[in-house]
Amino acid sequence: MTGRPPVQRFLITVALLALLTLSGCRAASSFSQGNEHYDHGRYEKAIADYNEAIRLRPDDADAYLNRGRARNGLGDYEKAIADFDEAIRLQPDYVKAYNYRGAAYADLSRYDEAIASFDEAIRLRPDLAETHFIRGVTHALFGRYEDAVADFDEAIRLQPDDVTAYFIRGSSHADLGRYEKAIADLETALELAQADGNDTLAAKIEETLEAVRNP
Repeated sequence: MTGRPPVQRFLITVALLALLTLSGCRAASSFSQGNEHYDHGRYEKAIADYNEAIRLRPDDADAYLNRGRARNGLGDYEKAIADFDEAIRLQPDYVKAYNYRGAAYADLSRYDEAIASFDEAIRLRPDLAETHFIRGVTHALFGRYEDAVADFDEAIRLQPDDVTAYFIRGSSHADLGRYEKAIADLETALELAQADGNDTLAAKIEETLEAVRNP
């Protein structure tokens, strides 16, 4: 469809935002300091603190996960994947590590490996909406819109007020030429964004909705 504003970088952003909540904090000061640096975008300092946390606790899966997140922030995706691999080795049911690893693979355009990582996360936790969502985003980024719609269907079933799932499902319907479904999803997304007071997201949805209505 011509005329629709590009949303790929936005999709990566919202997908990663869906993964930002940590499961908990360690007592070690280096780990806590690393989290503080990470939260303020000081990724190199965060990595230095996580290095120290790993030196002190080499079996700490959370420290590897967070160092991988910081490396993601620097665009060092290969090293990030190595950290997520180690987190998974230490904690094989670590769903968040599978999700972050999948996102890093997607950033490297390694589609099959990204999907495989998300598949394993879903096998472990089939009821986690965010994993269906980010796998759907990855399908959409690589033009697999039917697969994307199926994942967004499940994400919305599990979390009916997920504004970004409606937004990107609507965009995927539009890319498939299903404009009525696209408009319905985008209108729902717009209502949810406005109800949340998210003016930035609402503006992006309105822009996309206008392009779908007037291709």
